[in-house]
Amino acid sequence: MSGTINVILDHRSPGLVEESMERWKKREDGEAALLVFGGREADFDVAKFSPKVLAKGDAHRTRDHQRERQSYAGVFRAAADWIAGECPGAEFVHFIEYDVCPLVPDWNGRLVEAAKAERADALFPRLRRVDGTGNPIFLSHAHGQEFGAYWREFSRREEAEVVLTALGSHSFWRREVFEEVSRLE
Repeated sequence: MSGTINVILDHRSPGLVEESMERWKKREDGEAALLVFGGREADFDVAKFSPKVLAKGDAHRTRDHQRERQSYAGVFRAAADWIAGECPGAEFVHFIEYDVCPLVPDWNGRLVEAAKAERADALFPRLRRVDGTGNPIFLSHAHGQEFGAYWREFSRREEAEVVLTALGSHSFWRREVFEEVSRLE
């Protein structure tokens, strides 16, 4: 066990959620799996899995993610609140959407090794720089003057104006960084 809590976001019907989460319970690494339910509030109690929390707000429930400015802030906040109370020893948080699944039993162990070797606060697939490009998500945010000020307000990087993007359905975090990001509005 690598001291990692797997946070799985799922919004589907209760039966499909239960089927997916059963696979996480059967993993050989013995690491905890938390379901963050992002579906309809009425389905939350119906889904039979523990532990589970309901995602806060509805900013993650978008159809046109770019134009509606999809946000995982409420998802991260719900997970971080639960982790703070239930997993005091967890060193890492592995955020995964329901349709991402590990193909090797020591996936988290490999991610822990990579994070430590890189001295990284977080790991993201397909991480790339997008400021100064025609990236549509960057452009939809950058038209407002408050965008740059927003990054400079909390960034620890030397070049706070650099904007990075990554595949949002999978990320791996040092716990304290995940918790700090979850507190951002």
